[in-house]
Amino acid sequence: MLERVSELLSLHNVLPSSDVNDRDIHNAEEVLGRLPDDYRYFLRQYGWLSVQHLEIFGLGSAVPAYLDVVRMTLAERSEPGSPIPGSYVCVMNDGAGNLFCFDTAESGAGAGIPIVLWDHEIGLDQEPEVRERSFEDWLTALLESELS
Repeated sequence: MLERVSELLSLHNVLPSSDVNDRDIHNAEEVLGRLPDDYRYFLRQYGWLSVQHLEIFGLGSAVPAYLDVVRMTLAERSEPGSPIPGSYVCVMNDGAGNLFCFDTAESGAGAGIPIVLWDHEIGLDQEPEVRERSFEDWLTALLESELS
């Protein structure tokens, strides 16, 4: 899992190193809902990610508050203007206030939960655009386009 991601990150001297354990992930899931298997694997391997201008939300003792997936998801679920649905978990802000998310209501199936783009300007009635069929595919495509 995440082989291509690991390969791309190693080219930028970002190596797997996380202090996130199963208990940390369980605690996050108690608050957010069941996380997809590929994202859980990412959390165990990397915790969170900041490489060049890309910043992926995650967990860990060194994660900055603005990249903490629990903190940011709870904040975005209660955003007064255009809150994300209560089952969504945000994994990245695009820099313009839009969020890449997955839906924990679909996470019982393990990996393969689509990543969608939540547009903060459209509002609550939107049908978010599917960007990739899984967190792994999304992260791979993102790293290939931005770091290659």
